[in-house]
Amino acid sequence: MFTDLVDKVKFFNEKYPYQTTIIIFIIASLIGITIQYLIDGRFIKPGFYTASFIALVRLIAIWNKKKRF
Repeated sequence: MFTDLVDKVKFFNEKYPYQTTIIIFIIASLIGITIQYLIDGRFIKPGFYTASFIALVRLIAIWNKKKRF
């Protein structure tokens, strides 16, 4: 059962790498924002900008990889 799920995730990642990156970015941002808000009670914008930059770099890397092949 678990291996079937892992296979489906790998297939989705290979077929839709851009969407996978965006989904991971959204989930990670929501988790990080929630934890930060629960600890400090505030939203730190530079953390969001950093996550956005990392996601952008990942999308560019995917684009370059697809462009080569």
